[in-house]
Amino acid sequence: MYNMKAYFEAYGEDPFNYLPLTFHIRNGTDDPEFTKFMEYYQQRESICQENEKIRNSWKDEKKEKPKKIHNIWIVKPGEGTNRGNGISVF
Repeated sequence: MYNMKAYFEAYGEDPFNYLPLTFHIRNGTDDPEFTKFMEYYQQRESICQENEKIRNSWKDEKKEKPKKIHNIWIVKPGEGTNRGNGISVF
């Protein structure tokens, strides 16, 4: 059985051009993966805030405003507790 990475690589494609960024946090806030997530989240939040400033100052009526950027995450519970239960969007 193929995993997603193997599937895309079999076709000469980079899977990360198609699959969302994922963090697998196993040990709560002490997990190094949680630290990576928080760094990425804060970086993304800064981009969103800068984008919102640009959108709010947009004066050119003839052109479309820049697209709004969101910082949305899907959070799934740990192993053995999935099957669609407990999934949240933040």
